[in-house]
Amino acid sequence: MNKFESFSNTNFDNYEIPNYLNEANRQRFSDSIIRMLEMQKIIKKSVDIARTSEIPLKLKEGLNEIVNDFLELKNQLDSVKIPKENYNPTNTFDRIHSTHSQFFEPSSGNKNLMTINAISNYQYFFDDPLIKNLENLITEINEKLPKTIEEYWKEYETEETTNNIRSIKWLAGGIITSILFILFVLLSISYNWFPSKLNLESIEGELIKSHEIINIPILATKIMLVSLILYLISFCFKQYSINKHLAVVNQQRKNAFNSYTLFAAAVGEKVIEAKKILLMSLARTIHESVNSGFVSSKQSEQPLIQNVDMGKLNSSI
Repeated sequence: MNKFESFSNTNFDNYEIPNYLNEANRQRFSDSIIRMLEMQKIIKKSVDIARTSEIPLKLKEGLNEIVNDFLELKNQLDSVKIPKENYNPTNTFDRIHSTHSQFFEPSSGNKNLMTINAISNYQYFFDDPLIKNLENLITEINEKLPKTIEEYWKEYETEETTNNIRSIKWLAGGIITSILFILFVLLSISYNWFPSKLNLESIEGELIKSHEIINIPILATKIMLVSLILYLISFCFKQYSINKHLAVVNQQRKNAFNSYTLFAAAVGEKVIEAKKILLMSLARTIHESVNSGFVSSKQSEQPLIQNVDMGKLNSSI
């Protein structure tokens, strides 16, 4: 029976507090059982991953050390159950407490917690459906019309340039419209182009009476005109944000192709697994939503359709 199987068979259900211990040690024995159960729970997840998946050798060695320490602590706790003359279990309780803190009190030098997290992250990455279906993905899209890295890079560069130019035009349009609107408001106030009140005069005998009434048609026209101009200004700045967002997205994807070329060249042709991981990272960068800051996060989460032939990329680099 290997260490992982011994660990899986560990059971604390029948542990009873030894009667010979004093009150303080009885409490510490109970606390130690709780800590051992908590450690067992967090270690078990990594052990299950190691037994069902191929994890890197370095992580497996680290997990072996963790399991060995845990089993050793269990053996020491078992020895506490046997009465001994002049025996003080304090060292055992202290060591259990110290080991427990390495899992639940993170620090920069915490090797145990780093190993556990690395195994969990490794499993999470390779459990991703995109990773599991990578072989099928590559086989399927290799049949499509190929494009080279350079063609994709130029395509995204063209889109980035186009969106940048559009965003500048919309920004200029919004600024010019805003300036004209301000000038229009100032001039209309100075020259009273749209008087909101009308003076009506009536003659009664020798007296001339003047009455002011609200000029509803002019007032309605003024409101409609101001609303239209404000809408145009808002529309210009919104189009600027949208096109600037698209420019940032296309710039990121262009840079992703550049980075993939460099990393793939550094990895070499023979390391197929590494190339697949690089390819998957490239696919994620291309298809994931980007929060550029120019549109709301809710809008940026909307998926964009891409036409990238990942199979050709995998075989051509």
